[in-house]
Amino acid sequence: MAQLGSFLRSRRERLQPSDVGLPDAGGRRRARGLRREEVAQLAEMSVAWYTGLEQGRGVHPSRTTLDTLARVLRLEDAEREHLFRLAFPDTRRALTTEPLRDSLHGRAAVSVAASRLVPSPDHPDGTPPSVRRLLDALGLLPALVLDRYWDVVGYVLTNELWRRHVPEWPALARAAVGGLRASLAPVLAEAPNDARAAALLGQLERESAEFGPWWTEHALWGAERPLTHVQRHPTAGAMTFETQLLDLRSAPGLTLVVYTPCDAESTTKLRHLVAQRTGALPSASPP
Repeated sequence: MAQLGSFLRSRRERLQPSDVGLPDAGGRRRARGLRREEVAQLAEMSVAWYTGLEQGRGVHPSRTTLDTLARVLRLEDAEREHLFRLAFPDTRRALTTEPLRDSLHGRAAVSVAASRLVPSPDHPDGTPPSVRRLLDALGLLPALVLDRYWDVVGYVLTNELWRRHVPEWPALARAAVGGLRASLAPVLAEAPNDARAAALLGQLERESAEFGPWWTEHALWGAERPLTHVQRHPTAGAMTFETQLLDLRSAPGLTLVVYTPCDAESTTKLRHLVAQRTGALPSASPP
């Protein structure tokens, strides 16, 4: 229950009394965010019981209690699902966003062309042929496929090209860390000592100064919240994309990530880049 308590504490500390309709008595508060007493009051439970839950002292919440805490703490869908996974690691519930994944196959990539196929525990032979055909058929749209371990996070955090070509790099990288946490939640719930997860987290901790602090925030990013960001191409200039996560029912354990241009200018620039790549146009900046 230690991870459950740590997650509840992180969600409590991000809220202020005014966020949940409580009066602010003014003056300096010793506690960061809401106090345990305030959460207990809003959830109509005893302070001692809630404190025991946060501190992992043998308290076992019911599903109804968790639903109440999710409402009180203003949890988003991905956070609520994570809460239930932590409390009931052996139970698969409805509304689950399937794990995010890392078998990577790029198509019409904007900043970097990614074309490697990485075996994963879900699909040891690499990306299934049907999924590769889907990626090829997308044509214009940059896309990739992720498995549960989402190794592409390491690329986002440690590759200097992303820092240079994505103006909102901190927001995008932080969202990637949140996506990784949502992705690894079911893995670590079933196998807290999962070797591949431990190796990945250790590598990110060593290679990225930002990863450790962001990981301890317990933030999650799920499919229900599309992410918009700008990428700056060396010749085409700035393009705005929306990131969509799509579960692949024909390939359980894999998620398709699609970057959709958000405006006409971005679409025109992307079409020009794709045409250059396929040989339909000479290499030149779009008009």
